[in-house]
Amino acid sequence: MRSEGENVLAGLVALVESAGDDAETADRIEAARDQVRGEHVAALVEVYGRLADWPQRRALIALIQDHLLPVAVPAMRHFLAGAPSEGSYEHALAVAAAHVDGDLSHFDRYLDVPGAIDAARRAARARGS
Repeated sequence: MRSEGENVLAGLVALVESAGDDAETADRIEAARDQVRGEHVAALVEVYGRLADWPQRRALIALIQDHLLPVAVPAMRHFLAGAPSEGSYEHALAVAAAHVDGDLSHFDRYLDVPGAIDAARRAARARGS
């Protein structure tokens, strides 16, 4: 029998795996963020490594955005280096850049300063993410 934490994690994984490029997904991810606990992040980052779809990866980044943990940095770098830059990816790219910086307060700067996300993306690519 699964524990409550395992059930929550399974639900979060299912949410990410069913993520699409639509407003309904964004709303579902936003509603689920408060269910994510620090102990879920490593398992979710492991799931990130198996995802081949950018909308699913974006959903996972958005889901774990409130947890600044070293285990998430490789996924954040990968997302920052490779995700599409157009459309609805700007928010998740700013999240990833702030995580790579190790300071969530940088999120607003990445959204507000022209070229800041582009510079962070170049740096992530230069690191070979």
